[in-house]
Amino acid sequence: MEKSRFILFTGLINSVTKSIQAMKMMKMERYGLSAAHTNCLCRLAEAPEGLTQGELAELETMDKAQISRVLREPEEKGYAA
Repeated sequence: MEKSRFILFTGLINSVTKSIQAMKMMKMERYGLSAAHTNCLCRLAEAPEGLTQGELAELETMDKAQISRVLREPEEKGYAA
């Protein structure tokens, strides 16, 4: 039975997402951080005027508590202020 185009497409998207997560993990490992920190740090780097946790939460579609947890470790290591 032939798979539908939708099933093939979603399978490929899932595979790409897993590959991106693996690359993030590999690169962030040298800094002692996880893949979860990547997007937040990139957003902060692109905003020289800074972002509030609320703004960052909105951009990353995360809640403020999650942003607070994600930023704690980079702050402690001096990668974000």
